[in-house]
Amino acid sequence: MNEYVHHIPGRLRVRSKALRGAHGNHTSVLQRLRDIHGVQSVRLNHKAACVTVCYDPQQTCANCIFETLGHADKPRAAAKPKRKPSGNRGQFDIASQVGKMALNVLVSKGVNYSLSALLSKGV
Repeated sequence: MNEYVHHIPGRLRVRSKALRGAHGNHTSVLQRLRDIHGVQSVRLNHKAACVTVCYDPQQTCANCIFETLGHADKPRAAAKPKRKPSGNRGQFDIASQVGKMALNVLVSKGVNYSLSALLSKGV
């Protein structure tokens, strides 16, 4: 599975499972990318399993690079990782709700403080 990380015309960064694991697998994937007409450079980040491809947008496109990595669809934003179900799911929901409420209170207090400071100065 490939995940689009960032794209501007001429530069594409992709996270790919094909780039994880043994370095022997990386060589063939990187060479296939380098063989695409219009690709100027390919840089691998082993730790993040990401590849950054700089290319000439007049000669190739991001979709061609994705297809080479085995992804036939258009680039799309990386999906949020799915949480594994756990036995204490109810506890997680409560903690999440309490955290959201606390954040809302802090934001409300900050907005109230800012507004009162502005009004007291006559802005």
